[in-house]
Amino acid sequence: MPRNVGELGITKYNTILRDFVARIAQPAARVGGFEVELSSPHQFLDDWLDAEPATALRRFSRLANKSTGAAHPMDWDRWYAFLIATHHASKRLDTDQLVRWLIEVEHWSEDRAHELAIDYEFALSLLEQYDQSRS
Repeated sequence: MPRNVGELGITKYNTILRDFVARIAQPAARVGGFEVELSSPHQFLDDWLDAEPATALRRFSRLANKSTGAAHPMDWDRWYAFLIATHHASKRLDTDQLVRWLIEVEHWSEDRAHELAIDYEFALSLLEQYDQSRS
């Protein structure tokens, strides 16, 4: 395990995982009569989200001012559209996936990505609580 967060990195992690599967898991699977399956080493937003929230998140990210996050009213509208679409969807990002996608794919700063992830988590919890209170 790395001593510093992020020290291992995605590429190294995937390399170690593939090596573990080849040396340990697959031989054990043959003996035990089970299968080992790895997901693709490349994940995309559509692997994590339904089409509507994925489209809404891309729209928000590409049109928002990345230095202010969702501070502009039009950015808020797009952010809310993403949150509402996600609330109604069958698949959701976890906050780590959201942060990673915002930083690595959309080139948001770490601070803004984490701020949005905190807002995402809060908003979805609030929407769920609202739904429960109406039941």
